[in-house]
Amino acid sequence: MLLDIEGTTTPIDFVHNTLFGYARARVSSFLGRHWEDPDVRADTARLGAEHLAETSEAAPPAWRDDLPAVVRYVHWLIDRDRKSTGLKSLQGKIWEEGYRSGELKSQVYPDVPPALEQWQGQGIHLAIFSSGSVQAQQSLFRSTPAGDLTRFISSYFDTTTGPKVVPKSYLRIAASLDHSPGHVLFVSDVVEELNAARAAGMRTTLCVRDPASAPADGVHPAIHTFDQLDARMTGPAPEVSPAHPPLRRKTREAVADWMSRQGWRVSKAGWQQEPELGFHVWEEEAPSDGRPHALWVDDSMVRKLTPEELVRVLDREEVAGEIRISYKVRIEERGAEYRVSVVPRRSGEFRRQE
Repeated sequence: MLLDIEGTTTPIDFVHNTLFGYARARVSSFLGRHWEDPDVRADTARLGAEHLAETSEAAPPAWRDDLPAVVRYVHWLIDRDRKSTGLKSLQGKIWEEGYRSGELKSQVYPDVPPALEQWQGQGIHLAIFSSGSVQAQQSLFRSTPAGDLTRFISSYFDTTTGPKVVPKSYLRIAASLDHSPGHVLFVSDVVEELNAARAAGMRTTLCVRDPASAPADGVHPAIHTFDQLDARMTGPAPEVSPAHPPLRRKTREAVADWMSRQGWRVSKAGWQQEPELGFHVWEEEAPSDGRPHALWVDDSMVRKLTPEELVRVLDREEVAGEIRISYKVRIEERGAEYRVSVVPRRSGEFRRQE
C-alpha cells in the first residue's frame, strides 16, 4: 500500500499552517548556522538550478548564492506551495531540528496509527509517497502523539523519484517495491495524483476527510477513514492494463474540431500508455486511403493547458503538416518547449510515406 501524507494521513492545516510557517520563520537563522554544511550547500545548489529553470512569467526574486537572496527565494517558493525538491529537502532539515528540540509535534488522524499497525500485522508492505523529503516524512511519523510510527512503514519516496502527477513516478515506485503496479493501492486526497497512479496501472482510492466534499463522479473509490480500506485491499487485483485518465470534454472537443479542420474526422479520444509517458490519442475514423491519421498528446499537456492554449500549440508547432507526412505523430512537453515526433511503428504497421 502506498500512502500520501497531506490530507490523507495528516491534516492539511497542520502542514500548511504549522509546518510551512515554522520553516518560513526559521529559514534565515537555520541557513546562518549551517551555511557551510555540505548537505545544506547541496540544497542551495539545487535551489539555484531550479531558479535557473524558472520561466520569466513566474518572476521569482533575483538569485545570488548568498544568505539574503536564498532566503527570499525560499520564502517565495513557500508562499506558492511549490513542490521544489531543493525547498523540500531544506524544510525537512529545519523540521528535524524542531522535532528534536520539542518545539514541533506532528499530527496524524486518529484512525491512522491503529490502521498502520493492523496492516503490518496482515503482512501488507506500507510505503509513503509525498512531496516532502524522505527526511521530513520520517521525522513526521517518528514524532506523533501516538508515538513512533516508522516501525510500521517500510519505504519512503519523495520528488527525487519524480513528480506526483506523472505516471512514470508510480512505475518507478512499483519497481522499487518489487510489485507489479496492479498489486499496489495508492491512497491520496489529490485526484491528479490518483489519475497518474491509475495511468501507471495502480489501484487508487480517494481519501476525503470531509464527507461533505466527496466527488460524485466515481472515477476513484472514496473513503473518509482508513477503516474503510479493508474491503478494497482484500478484493481481487484489477487488470494491470492502465486505465484512461479523465479528459475534459472541452479539450476532447477542441482537439477533435482541430483534427476536423485538417480533414480528419474524429469523434472520440483514446489512451495509449507508453513506458515513459501516457498519451491521449485522437485517431481518424474511416480514412480514405485505409491508413488513419492520428495525434498523440502528452497527458501533462492536457492537464496543464486550456483547450485554446493546446490548439494554439498544435498550430504553432505545425503538427498538422507532420501528421500529413507521417500519419501518426505525438507531441510531448519538454520543459518550457514541446517535442513533435513520429510515433514508432509497431510490427505490421505501414511504413512512413515519404
